[in-house]
Amino acid sequence: MHSSSPLSTMDNIMRPLLLVAFFSSAVWASKLPSIWPRGTYALPMPIGGCPNTYYYWKTGRRYQDTTDVFPNNKWSNPLHLYGSKSWTHVEQNFCVKTDYNMGGGSNPDWEPGQYCIFKKGKFCPDRFREGWIKWDDQNIFNRNDQSGELPEGVYDDDTKIYFCCREDGDAGTPLTLPVDKPFFLFRKNGNCQAVDRMTVLVEWFRWDGQDDLIDLNKYRDGSVPDLENKSGDNHKLMYCYYSYTMGNIMRPLLLVAFFSSAVWAAKQPSVWPRGTYALPMPIGGCPNTYYYWKTGWRYQDTADFFPSNRWSNPLHLYGSKSLTHVEQHFCVKTDLEMGNGSNPDWEPGQYCIFKKGKFCPDRFSEGWIKWDDKNHVNDNDKSGELPEGVYDDDTKIYFCCREDGDVGSPLTLPIDKPFFLFRKNGDCQAVDRMTMLVEWFRWDGENDLIDFNKYRDGSVPDLKNIGGDNHKLMYCYYY
Repeated sequence: MHSSSPLSTMDNIMRPLLLVAFFSSAVWASKLPSIWPRGTYALPMPIGGCPNTYYYWKTGRRYQDTTDVFPNNKWSNPLHLYGSKSWTHVEQNFCVKTDYNMGGGSNPDWEPGQYCIFKKGKFCPDRFREGWIKWDDQNIFNRNDQSGELPEGVYDDDTKIYFCCREDGDAGTPLTLPVDKPFFLFRKNGNCQAVDRMTVLVEWFRWDGQDDLIDLNKYRDGSVPDLENKSGDNHKLMYCYYSYTMGNIMRPLLLVAFFSSAVWAAKQPSVWPRGTYALPMPIGGCPNTYYYWKTGWRYQDTADFFPSNRWSNPLHLYGSKSLTHVEQHFCVKTDLEMGNGSNPDWEPGQYCIFKKGKFCPDRFSEGWIKWDDKNHVNDNDKSGELPEGVYDDDTKIYFCCREDGDVGSPLTLPIDKPFFLFRKNGDCQAVDRMTMLVEWFRWDGENDLIDFNKYRDGSVPDLKNIGGDNHKLMYCYYY
């Protein structure tokens, strides 16, 4: 998996010449940093994706194939961790900070408290203590898998991950951390660490280990997060999920800005266009823009007889991929409007998005693509919020496409994070202030000798194959 590119260079954005703000409390500005503390480390990925805060976290995933004899994985309700989970498997996803400092200046240190994070790199951040947890995954026919950037650990038929823990402060004394998006820390010593301006939920996941009759393994060492099990390999790991509401944040009373061009403010919306729809999820997660997109995924078990899935380099789509499978992840907008006001309409152009709901947004045309997934012993799976479609042993997904404008006339869309649109009619649609890459994925269909199926209908994104089920789908990545 490739790391995400920066959203856009500062050269692409007209910078404010003067920005003056008066807040209801001078403490508010000084207490809420826009960057995470110094050091290299990783955090569990929430369903809304990684933090924003002017840094694009690298991402990775670990698929754990847990016991399938009387399987008994369990988890809290709610559990805001991103990734698939069932009685027999769990997928851990990670937001990984590989740069010691963010931005140009010196970053703050982690503050004292009672909490843990994942270890990344040779050393923990200052004043943290190291430890590790080992999971005893499935013994026979083990399907463990991993991709992308991972915390320090050993990833084979079992899973061993290193942690960094702090035990030198009062859990009730709030940490000062960015509040732009929800995030996780691990619980330490019985209580979730307080974080300024954030509400906290205690959540958990219990892994069902192999429970071998004779087991001389050691499953933890050093300073680790709270595990509700006292011993053995059935780890019940305790998470602290932090989120904010607008009521938690003191709002500015007056905000005055003079820009180098008045056009900049008029041209850059803070919300996505009206309508319900879905977008492919990039490796950096869903857009932010003051809206929490619902998320979902579709695992496609593709042909394993002379398998031949292929993809572009780079490919910034989030999810695992191999010669025999691919995982599509989705950012899904289920509300017609974002925020309190009226949202803009999608502008004319040549592009496609996923369909969500009964109708496409205004002036889009509908179509669908069907994938002929694996015929025998099919492991297709799905979870969360999905585009309109049929998700069984094959995959059929509906699209909404626009073909009524000039591909060279830029759309006006939020630019807070990278995103995808689908290519239509040979060229990627221009988007104001964004750089674009053409990327693709080719699915290897079953190639049945006798096949009367129809694999596309209506208005759909560009497919490089003219017919049949070996779809080479064309994406436009904007950053």
